[in-house]
Amino acid sequence: MVVAPSGNRFVTDLCGATIRQITPLGDVTTFAGLSGVPGNVDGVGAQARFGVPVGLAIDGAGNLFVTDSFGGVPDRSNQTIRKITPAGVVSTIAGVAGSVGSADGPAAATCSLPTPPIRSFARSARRGWSARWPE
Repeated sequence: MVVAPSGNRFVTDLCGATIRQITPLGDVTTFAGLSGVPGNVDGVGAQARFGVPVGLAIDGAGNLFVTDSFGGVPDRSNQTIRKITPAGVVSTIAGVAGSVGSADGPAAATCSLPTPPIRSFARSARRGWSARWPE
């Protein structure tokens, strides 16, 4: 769970393949993805699709970063890192859906991420992205 500057909380819904938003008053809504419809589609809000969103981070501007990881079933093996803007626009920023590996590359379309699900990640202004795998 992460907390946005607005006070809203965000959680991943692994089974529903969505990102859920909880307001300070306790109202729960789907912020991105469509519950029960997995996939790998960039888009806005319910137009976007996730496989198994497991890791979640947020920056100071309120952008969410999601590890959309290995699910072991068709349409759920994305191995990507996704960005969601405060307006709900979802884009893939690293990895190629369905491509497991450890290849470096300058953009989302040319790098691949490892098989183990990434549980957390963060961005440092000096070091770039870092990831932590389960122990």
